Amino acid sequence: MMSGYKDACMVLVATKRAILTRLQNMTEKNAKAEGVGEFGIPGFCPEWMDAQHGLDCFKQLWNSINKKKPKRWQDNPEVVRLTFRFDRMLK
Repeated sequence: MMSGYKDACMVLVATKRAILTRLQNMTEKNAKAEGVGEFGIPGFCPEWMDAQHGLDCFKQLWNSINKKKPKRWQDNPEVVRLTFRFDRMLK
């Protein structure tokens, strides 16, 4: 019999940090962490965009998802920036 949720998973994901910030405080490094890297995102950013333009690509992606006030990039909404810790569960 399992004694709890830890027995049922192979990887435990825990939140390390939660920071309330404004969307436009995002940096190139943050855009990379969100998965917008050297090759952009097909359908949202040109293939020639490199890592220096990751933030522009992220803005396009954000506005394609959040089309209405007050969620658009130009509205600069508050967002929560989360940092996670991944622990492999060994049995």
